[in-house]
Amino acid sequence: MMVTENRIPVFSIDGRAISDVDLLECRGLFPDLQTAIQRASAVSEAPDAGALQEYINNFRYQHELISREDLDEWLEARKISPEEFLEAMSSLQVAESTDDIDMCETLDPSQSRVLCWCIRELESACKQAHRWLLFSDKAFLQDGDLFDLLKEGSLRYEAWLAAEITKKDLEALLNNRMLDFTKVDLTTLMTDSEQVAREARLCWQEGLWQPEDFQKLAPVALGHECSRMRDLDPVFRTQLLARMPGDVLAPAETEEGWTVVGLTSRHPPTLGDSEVYDELKELLVRPRLEKLSKDRILWHLRS
Repeated sequence: MMVTENRIPVFSIDGRAISDVDLLECRGLFPDLQTAIQRASAVSEAPDAGALQEYINNFRYQHELISREDLDEWLEARKISPEEFLEAMSSLQVAESTDDIDMCETLDPSQSRVLCWCIRELESACKQAHRWLLFSDKAFLQDGDLFDLLKEGSLRYEAWLAAEITKKDLEALLNNRMLDFTKVDLTTLMTDSEQVAREARLCWQEGLWQPEDFQKLAPVALGHECSRMRDLDPVFRTQLLARMPGDVLAPAETEEGWTVVGLTSRHPPTLGDSEVYDELKELLVRPRLEKLSKDRILWHLRS
């Protein structure tokens, strides 16, 4: 039987509180959440201590839990003990570092360690659930079965999306954000010496040497990167605006030292790219949903 006192309200819609455990009980509607529970339940081996600490650090940075006080407050709000947090991090680290996981589901969703194991997927489910419930039948919202309300609301939400967001809207937004979404393949050369960086750039641009040749002559580090233009360091993004594949940028001093960047290829975005399509759609949907959510949705717990 579910332990109701462990239910922590995440958001309310028209006064009805929706808890983390409520969503876990409806996990069949959220494939990623379902999979997360299955993977966590199958973990039995112990993690490497160094890998575990790195995993915990990354988790804290992602959730902006920089200080010990931030972490304590975050755990307290979710009724998760430090021991349960460490157990959950251990299981997550092992689960994500192996592909050999037996998909079995044995965990009671009311257990607070499960909430911690699945916190990222649960946050995504919360976002999806509050959108679906906005479109569910208000007449049954207070007393209706949550699973049925979410399922019905998901169908109405998808119908609303199809009518509200048109291809023309997406194309117009893409034209305005073309540069941001352009993807570039880069080769980078890093060194501690400005002189080496400038000589390398000159020889590289003139085709006298390839980046791999410099490793035989000087202490340099080579790298390869594929990024959207918007995600690049501003000093390189500005230089790349008018560059063509094959061009080598002037050396720039970064945190890693002096860096030379060569543009290998450039890929303009299209709506056929699912990542671009989904992000553009989200940019159009979010402000419209915020209007629909006003005075109906109250968030109690946010990451």
